[in-house]
Amino acid sequence: MTALTRKSTKRAPKGTRGHLRIHSMRKSPALKLPFVGEDHGDWSMWDVPLVAGFSPSARVGSHLADIYLKHLREYGASQQYGAPNLLGNIITSMLDKKPQSEEEAYALKGQIVGFAEILSSWLYSAVRECGYNLDKVEQADLLARANKFIEMSETDYYHTATTNLNQAEG
Repeated sequence: MTALTRKSTKRAPKGTRGHLRIHSMRKSPALKLPFVGEDHGDWSMWDVPLVAGFSPSARVGSHLADIYLKHLREYGASQQYGAPNLLGNIITSMLDKKPQSEEEAYALKGQIVGFAEILSSWLYSAVRECGYNLDKVEQADLLARANKFIEMSETDYYHTATTNLNQAEG
């Protein structure tokens, strides 16, 4: 049995409790990320301790965003490594966290803000340098597309997607 399949009963050494680490024994690079693991017994893509105030937590979030971006640069958007939906899974895990106190809730907000701050700066650079296709579409058209889906039920969405796929193949 490996450490991945067996829960350790040992406590972390004093002074290191709550610290993050790279999970080097895992096979998938996405699962090696230090913020991926078991959060109170449930698998989570955001297993980060909620132990600091807002500002230190924001710094934690920003450093973890840098690790995420480095991961994307190294492994790209390969399906094999979970990168295409990894960000969505990280955000969903952030939203699924259940802080046990106001202080923990504040720490989680800090982590999210710090993570988003780093991603925002990179997104700004990306759209500035590579976003020329955005110049070809009007904001009103994008808004109309978004509003179309606001009015659509889950069933209607899948029916429309299936119909469009069948028409494209036919």
